Amino acid sequence: MTNVNVVAKEVRPIGGVNNDGLKLGWVNSGGKAAQNDTWTVTNATTVEWANITTDANGVADPVTISTNVLTLTSATATAGSGLVLFK
Repeated sequence: MTNVNVVAKEVRPIGGVNNDGLKLGWVNSGGKAAQNDTWTVTNATTVEWANITTDANGVADPVTISTNVLTLTSATATAGSGLVLFK
């Protein structure tokens, strides 16, 4: 299992009094060598939601989240990108 440090670039501010400090961010081309590799979102303390797809064909890569660490669970070994909702 390999870990890659990634940064979520804020895409758009989330307004309103109930946003609880959440931001919508884009992770661009994080590396992945094998099933269950992880990405640590270094500028987040918590990731609440993630939608990651493979760069090669746009297929969704299932993700499990533990604080700011995303585990990419598909067997595909290719870079991926996607949206994250983070603090």
